[in-house]
Amino acid sequence: MPPPIKYERQLCEATIRFYEAECGALRENVRFPEEDGVDRQVDCLFSIGERHFAIEHTIVEAFERQINSGKDFSDFAAPIVEAVEGRLPHLGIYYLTFPIEPCVGLHRRRHAAVQADIAAWCLAAAEEIHAAGPEAVERRGVPYHEGVRSTIIAGIPLTMSRRASFSDSARHVGRFFV
Repeated sequence: MPPPIKYERQLCEATIRFYEAECGALRENVRFPEEDGVDRQVDCLFSIGERHFAIEHTIVEAFERQINSGKDFSDFAAPIVEAVEGRLPHLGIYYLTFPIEPCVGLHRRRHAAVQADIAAWCLAAAEEIHAAGPEAVERRGVPYHEGVRSTIIAGIPLTMSRRASFSDSARHVGRFFV
């Protein structure tokens, strides 16, 4: 379960102010049951006039395990980025794509070895792509080159691509994005 939102009380306060403005009256009997240790089913209870309100702040995920998947993805990708960043040929911007949950079915003890294999493949694929188009050629009057390589490592489908254009700024040349 993800950690609680740090600003839950401020969120409740903003919501109460909204209802005060809507109802044209001030709040009364504001309680935070979770903090009081009583009736923890909601985050905040309050009244405005004769109307009673309850606020429950809940994180909604667009798909199952969305929040955890994002963290798992970042944790898996970070060592790959660290191993590859700054070591790519210096023409173009490189992109690595793979599933958002690359570790499904992959034991945690194998992560480091698989990450190292992926990083090594990325470096080799970048060299191949660069060798195929070391210079950006004109495309519709704009210097351009694009290259793609794909593979599967430990059951994870990977695609490395590069886009090289003279319109890229110097700070992006040879950069790596996952």
